[in-house]
Amino acid sequence: PLVVGAWADSRAQSTEQLAPEIRVGIIQGNLEAEKKRDVLELSANLGVYQRLSADVVAEGAEFILWPESILSRWVPENLSSLRESGFDPWPNRKVPLLFGGLTFRLKTDQEFRQVQHLAR
Repeated sequence: PLVVGAWADSRAQSTEQLAPEIRVGIIQGNLEAEKKRDVLELSANLGVYQRLSADVVAEGAEFILWPESILSRWVPENLSSLRESGFDPWPNRKVPLLFGGLTFRLKTDQEFRQVQHLAR
């Protein structure tokens, strides 16, 4: 086991050395808790994150990371890309963005009829 561990460690170090380095901007907007989840504050909240992100991109960030709680609206789970979907929280960005959010699954016609039947 010791030999296998040393071999695996050396492989991981080799792989790490081959990986490209990138500058990551980790954004924390310090929004008030009650405003963070308020749908009426969504545009203002996104504006804060967009401005902070633009600042770090101007300083050389190549990738942006936002917290999971910034997008307080539901997005369809089967959406393959946010770009040009109306759900993109920062449509004019120049770098990749990773953030968390809420998703929903649309019901099939059969599932919808079953729910309607149960609601009667």
